[in-house]
Amino acid sequence: MNELTAQAQIKEAVGLLHAKQHPSMILIIVSPRAQRFIHLARWACDIIHGVPSIEVKDDWLTRNDQDLYGKIALRMNLKLGGQNHSVDPADLGCFANRSTMIVGVTIESVPATKGGASTVSIIGIVASSGHGMSQWPANISIQARKTGLLHCLNTLIESRLHSWREEHGNRMPEDVVIFHSVESDGDDELWVEQELPLLPDMCKKMALGVGQHGPLPRITIVLVDEHHDARFFPTADTESSKFGQSLAGTVVDRGITQPGCWDFFLQPLGLMRIENRPVRYFVIFDEVFRRRSSFPNACLGPADLLQDLTHKLCYLPGESTRAQGVCSPIHYARQACARMRSYLHLTNCTPLASNFDGSVDSSRVELHSMVRNTMFYL
Repeated sequence: MNELTAQAQIKEAVGLLHAKQHPSMILIIVSPRAQRFIHLARWACDIIHGVPSIEVKDDWLTRNDQDLYGKIALRMNLKLGGQNHSVDPADLGCFANRSTMIVGVTIESVPATKGGASTVSIIGIVASSGHGMSQWPANISIQARKTGLLHCLNTLIESRLHSWREEHGNRMPEDVVIFHSVESDGDDELWVEQELPLLPDMCKKMALGVGQHGPLPRITIVLVDEHHDARFFPTADTESSKFGQSLAGTVVDRGITQPGCWDFFLQPLGLMRIENRPVRYFVIFDEVFRRRSSFPNACLGPADLLQDLTHKLCYLPGESTRAQGVCSPIHYARQACARMRSYLHLTNCTPLASNFDGSVDSSRVELHSMVRNTMFYL
């Protein structure tokens, strides 16, 4: 069966099921021969009909693997708006008042067509929602490479602020903490010189639109860099794991960091291989943590406050019971980008980008309104 025929049949089957049964979720069992059509099922569910779906391989159902079944159940619960685990409000300290929105941003470049020379940029953004930071709805978009990225990114952040406002009685968040994954050294200059000046104006416009004349949201931007060569080794047996590596939760914020800059390295996991590396977090703008650390009941300085929050965020991914090597906002934003890459498999039939003018037709991969504010990407 060719891809165009499979696309039509899957679209029709999902449509009939959705129209007759109105399911809250569709469990898709995939045979080995049909694995190459998984992206078509995701496209039909997420974009055409707006119903959450989970794909499982047929041989998974014949195993007596409780861990595997548990992971599937965790994903189901999150996609339906549930809460698997969260950070204890007592551990969140001054961020426990539910007035802080945490955002994760990732930008990836992929070929627009299979084997083609043209590339597009996938922009994935997630933001915390609900109690305990358990839900992270996402928005994803595509743009011609290096064309309109800043405008598109601001639009996505604005959409997440709209969702926050609707959930919190037409109020804007007091604080917005943005974690942005970077691919090159020039990304920090791009943010400081071009992106940052646009954010306050956007917040002011949204606040005035709902008649809110109080203080605008305070903003902190943290760049997340995993493309470095730094490695750390324990200097004493008491600071070493059984694998001879640094202990989980190791933070390095002096010596190797840049003078005059606010950056630190965090290793949330106990590394088992020497090629694994910590993640560098680089603060390029801060209006949140210096202010929060000045509260009378604050027991941590701004640097410790950010490091503590970032470490806790590494233990929040709800689709598993283990920590991730990078904080949850970036982890989820990358999964959202991976979901978009799955949709882009359809470009084997119809290209999204032109090799001549770099224009992008994103209408074919625009999310359905019923899944737009869910964790559809898991």
